[in-house]
This record gives sequence, C-alpha cells and structure tokens, in this order.
Amino acid sequence: MSIQTRVLADGVWVTRNIDIQTILQHNREQQLPKAPMTCSSSAPSVGVLSRTLVQSPKWTWIIPARIRHKDRNDVVFIGDSQVQIKELCPDGHLEEVAVKSDFPSRILHARVIGLPRKDAPSGLDAYIKKESDDDFFITDDADTSMSDFADNFVLKRIPPHILVLSLECGSLLFMFAYFKGDGTVDFMSSLYPMSHDQAKLDMPGKQIAVDSQSRALAVASSESAFTIYALHSMSKLRRDIERHDVPGDVAFLPVKQERSLEVDGIILKMEFLHPPQSDSDNVILLLMVCKDCKSRLWIYNWHSSLTLDYVERQGSKGLELDPSDRLPLLLIPLKIALTFLLVSRSTMSLYTGVLPGTFERVSFSPLPSYPPEDQTLIEEALLCTSWARPARTEKFSFGNDCVYICREDGSLFYVEIDKSYKGLVKLTAPCGRVRGPVNTAFAILDFEVDHPADLIVVAGDMSIGGLYMLPAAQRELECIETISDWTPVTDFVTVSGAKPNPKPSAQPGVPVKEQISAKQERLFACTGKGNHGSITEIRRGLEARVGTVLSYVRGVNQISSFTDPQHPGILLLCSFPLHTDVLHLSADLKAIEQINDADVPDLDLDSRTFAAGFFRNLLVQVTEHSIHISNVYPSQFKPEIPGVSRKFADSDMILHASINSLTSSILIVVRKETRFELRLVRCVFEEGSVGLIDIGQPSVIADVPSCLSTILIAGNLYALVGTAASDLQVFCCDAVGGITRCLTLGAS
Repeated sequence: MSIQTRVLADGVWVTRNIDIQTILQHNREQQLPKAPMTCSSSAPSVGVLSRTLVQSPKWTWIIPARIRHKDRNDVVFIGDSQVQIKELCPDGHLEEVAVKSDFPSRILHARVIGLPRKDAPSGLDAYIKKESDDDFFITDDADTSMSDFADNFVLKRIPPHILVLSLECGSLLFMFAYFKGDGTVDFMSSLYPMSHDQAKLDMPGKQIAVDSQSRALAVASSESAFTIYALHSMSKLRRDIERHDVPGDVAFLPVKQERSLEVDGIILKMEFLHPPQSDSDNVILLLMVCKDCKSRLWIYNWHSSLTLDYVERQGSKGLELDPSDRLPLLLIPLKIALTFLLVSRSTMSLYTGVLPGTFERVSFSPLPSYPPEDQTLIEEALLCTSWARPARTEKFSFGNDCVYICREDGSLFYVEIDKSYKGLVKLTAPCGRVRGPVNTAFAILDFEVDHPADLIVVAGDMSIGGLYMLPAAQRELECIETISDWTPVTDFVTVSGAKPNPKPSAQPGVPVKEQISAKQERLFACTGKGNHGSITEIRRGLEARVGTVLSYVRGVNQISSFTDPQHPGILLLCSFPLHTDVLHLSADLKAIEQINDADVPDLDLDSRTFAAGFFRNLLVQVTEHSIHISNVYPSQFKPEIPGVSRKFADSDMILHASINSLTSSILIVVRKETRFELRLVRCVFEEGSVGLIDIGQPSVIADVPSCLSTILIAGNLYALVGTAASDLQVFCCDAVGGITRCLTLGAS
C-alpha cells in the first residue's frame, strides 16, 4: 500500500508515491534522541560559501506602482528572487527604499492590481503628481488616504496598488508595503495557492493578465488550461484592513472566486481588452492559442456583477489569424475599445471589433528602419522585446492611443493610433536608443517636469540600464541616471591590498598600543556580454550620484553648506584662493544667487576660508589670520548674543583648520616664521556672550603639515596631522592640559 503526495524538488512540485513503511521509519527516526552537537572551538580559515550575500542586480520587470502610498511615486523592480522598491524623486533620480527577497520560490511573472490612473485633463497635469487621490486615481466608494502614523503599526489604509507575483511553487503572492511607526518600510503579503488543475501543469503562472479596472485576474501556463480569478474591490480590502490593529491579524485576501478553463492548444498570449464605454461593466479576456500550426483568438466575456460561472467563450473554434500573425512577439491591448496591436518579426497588425465574432484587421508596414549601433547585428533579425504606454491627456486619450516599443538592441519606436485617421495608425517613428540591449524590463514613469516629456527606465539585458528623458518633438534620449548590472559573472578574482607595516614611535612615558592593520581584499569580476562586457569591481558602501549641475566661477577650493535661516534653501560658503563667496541655493536645487557682503557683516569675505561649522547655532569661520563667530540665528537666543572675532599677528598664518562641534573646539595649524605649530582654541559660552580662549601651549610639528582632521574616540578628542614626509602624527587634545603628542605613524 502506498500514498501519493506532492513534494518540492529542484523548485518544481512533483508527485511521488511513498509506502507506509517509509512513513513509519521516518517517524521512528524523529522520536529517537539526537546526539549532542559538537562545535569547533575556533572557526576554520577556509570554507565553502553556501549563502547568498548579495543579490545580483538582474531585473526581469519594471512596474510603476504606488504600493506604499498614493503620494509616493514608487517604481518596483522585480527579479527572479527579489523585489526592490525605488522612489522617483523630484530631482529625477531613483532612490532605493526597501528590498524583499524571502520568497518561497522563484518569481515567474508580475503584474499590478488596484485603482486605475486617470488621464490628466490638461497637458501640464499629465506630468505633475497630484496630492489628491481623487485627482490622480479613479476611486471607488471610499477614500484611499493613509492615516497618521501610530506608535507601532500605521497601516490603516491600503495603497492604490497591490503587486501580484506568480511563484514557481504554484502560488500567487499579493503584496504591498507600508510605513511602520519608526518610519521604516515593511511588506505585507498574502499567499494564495493556485487551483489543482493549474498547479499540476508545467510552469503555472508563466503568464498573467489583469483587467484594466482590476476586476479580474487571469493566470496561465504554456498550454492546456488557464484560471480566472474574480477580485474584491479596493474598498472591500480597505475595510478588511481597517478592522485590525496589528499586521499579523490582518485578513488580506484579494481573490473572491476562481474558475479553471481548459484550452486545446498552446497559449501564446493572454490579455484583457478595454470594453466599450457603453458597456463598461463587461469584462473581456483575449487568448491567442496555437494548434496545428494555426493561431486563433479565443474571446471570453462576462458581466462584472455576475459570478465566474457566467464566463462564456465567443464561438466554438475561435477566430483564425492571418498566417503572418501566427507567432507574434507582442500583443498590446489598446485603450480604444476592443482593439489590440500585434507586433511580429516582419509585420504589425491592428485588430479591432473582435467581440461580436468577427474582426477587422489593418496591416501596416513594420517599424521604420533604424540600423543598430553594433555593426555586427543584422537589423532584420532583431526582435521587439517590450512595450510601455506613456501618460497622456484626457482629450488625447479619447479615441487615440500611443505606445513605445523597445527593440532588443535598445532602439525605441513611437507608435500613435488615431481612431479617426484613415488606416488607424497615424505615426510610427524611431525616437533614439538606450545604451545597451533590453529584454522585458522597460517602463514609462510619471514625473514632475516644466515641459511635457516622457521618462523612460530600462534595466539592461546583461548590460547597463538607465533612466532617460525624452523631450517632446525630439528623437534623442537624455541619460539622467545609470542602473548598474554586473551579470553575468563569468569569472572573478580577489586581489589582496597592500598590507602596511607601520612602525609607531611615541614619546617616553606615553603608552602606545600596537597598531595592527587588517589585510584588505578587493573583488574584481568579468561581467556583461559582447560589446558590453567589462571588468567590474564589486564594492560595498553608499552610492554618490550627480544631482543638479550649476555653473559658477572656477577656482573654488572648498565648500561648506548650511541651512539658510531667513529663506528656504541652503547657504554655501565657497572658498577661493584670495576671497570667500556666500551663495544661496534654492530649496528645489535649481537656482543659485550670490549674497551681498552687507547681508553677512560678521563674516570675513575678503580672505580664504579654511573651515566653517556651527557651535550651538553660532557660525564659526576660520580664515588665514582670524577666527570669526557670528550669530546667524538671532531668534535662537534671547537676548541676542553678539558675534566675536579674534585676529592673529601678521607673522602667524593659518594653513589648516578643523572644527569639532561636539566639543566646541577649533584646531589650527599655524606657520610662525620658520616653524609649524598646532594650537587648540575653545569656544566658551557665558551668560549673554561668547569668547575664544587658548588651551595649553602650542605643539610643534616636525615636518611640513599637509592636512588636518579631528576625531572623537571614547569621548577624547584627537588631532590627526598629515605631513609632506608621509607621516601621520596623532595628538591628544585635553580641555585642561592642552595638546600632547601621542603617536607618529610612518609610511615605511
């Protein structure tokens, strides 16, 4: 006697027969006492890496979806085993928000359900984010705003969009993000197993289609059957969320009903079509099925208020397609009712009026010639891999539609369809190319701009991706930001860095701990493919990206930035070799202007600035011969504290300076005749006044100093002085005793 069961083997659910004796033997083994585990007292020096430390930045889909909040312009990057949320910032760059990678199996496909986006009533509104949910989304019977932050759990409303993932283990995962009480982002998900008929097929969930109003969801594999899921409205899900106070108790289940239907053939494509405005409650599902070397259209429709038992297929044999459309690369449902576009290798066809049982086919020339940059590629052999629809005005969308089509070499084409135009297809034109090959990770984003433009984001196919701006009436893309991709890694090597062997020297009687330098290793890899292959160094840290670029006079040696106390924006102290300029940078980082000297009388703008900082909202400026403290925030002190300045002798020239705000200390390197001194100056606050005093005696620096910095270690202030002789001299700075030499580290 045996029992049939399903197990997960190599990421695929398979059916196996297990006899009773095997089950009993397994139970007996679990009941036996386990031997105590012994561990080694020391970790081995060599081991086998068995855990993923860094997920590869390979993205399969990019979906603009506000899955956190209606006012967060999120972009979701989906890979094989991870989902990353990035936010499109006002400066036009993508900022990483959160990552989720603890999925039970590989991700096969991804779509978004939720509130559909409204067409903007005017041209400018098509590109400006709206603060009101009613302005930006087609709402249902409840408001979609999020409540104020609570102490631990602030999820009182679901966001406008929910991400749907089909997993290789045979389940659907519904997921969105929310803000926790501490301001961090967490994920809420609901796992829904597919039907038994769907789960037993090969690669269930390979295809997903979502109704334009998120009333239904269709999931299919490669052949034999597909499943339709009726979905709850967003208001119903919102009410379920509102009844709970903690994440673990939230009943989050978008599926209302499901029904599996058989298909006699191979499912090539599957999409929902837009219904006519006169019958907007009708749900229309289109399947393209291939059998006996012929492709047919199977159309299913039903009323959204009825159950899935009323789903009907139009016709018994379907609608046979033209042989040139038998194996299309893309099926693009248009916003024009009952209309879709088929893109094949050599033709493009427009089908309209498919619901009554017949259809009208309009065939037009393929995409215009646009030779690839890579001369080794043949243009006729290149395939179209993805498409995306940009935001347009409400007036344009009435009877019109437009899409961008991306070719695998990175070339973009713009296609515009006009219902009143003879032949329907009004325009097909190339509009530039991205820097590398592209697969399915391609999307158009909503962005605040001063003039109409489309913001395009792509993730390269084994090459670098990027964020591109395409201004209106132009055919050249402007790269705003690059998106790295160091896959595939064909080989890698670790390179050991130089291991310094410092010989510390110290003054007698001063304890010095032996300095041990850890050996650093760098990781280099062979990445990419073809012309886009490269040697990549994989590093860990914070990424710095160029934001706003503003032109100014050349020759700036140093810049210090502070918040402007009187106007929104930032104050910049720009130090030149012979003077200092004060600039005001606007809050949107787009405009810059110079401030007159009379507006900042307490600052010395006729000298070079070596350091600037704040002591209790008092601005400190160190120049070549003086130290200035000015009160730029007079409202912070009652009564107002006047500024103070200290000038040095003409023979004393300050070469370097460092300010430590925590200890109100100023360290300066002074050249006095033929020698160099390190001095410690403290800022002392008394009732209604502030002063500067010297602490201890100056310490002589043996060599020519080249740089100066300060650091706090265990509450003690240390000064680090670098010299032209490649030595690092360390000084201890005491508030009472002054400066004491501690350590000298040489380069040898």
